[in-house]
Amino acid sequence: MSDDPTAFAPLAEEKRRLVAAIGAPDADRKGLGLRIGALNRAMTPLLVGERRRLEEEIARLVALADEHAAATYRAYPYFLYDPADLLSLFP
Repeated sequence: MSDDPTAFAPLAEEKRRLVAAIGAPDADRKGLGLRIGALNRAMTPLLVGERRRLEEEIARLVALADEHAAATYRAYPYFLYDPADLLSLFP
């Protein structure tokens, strides 16, 4: 999140309150919707760092999963190779 996590919390709380209020039968949906949109625009730049961090973490986990899948793949035709050559791969 932003360098100042306290900047995001009040915006998020106001958005929660407005989203809850918009469902009321007598709610000013247009006004509430406009305010929610403004809050979304204000919160977006505060989330750039967090989004980047999450994307990097996802990329790391995908790479780890790919490595694990390759290491545990059991359909590899190892019998096509000389066993001595295969054993030399494992010190």
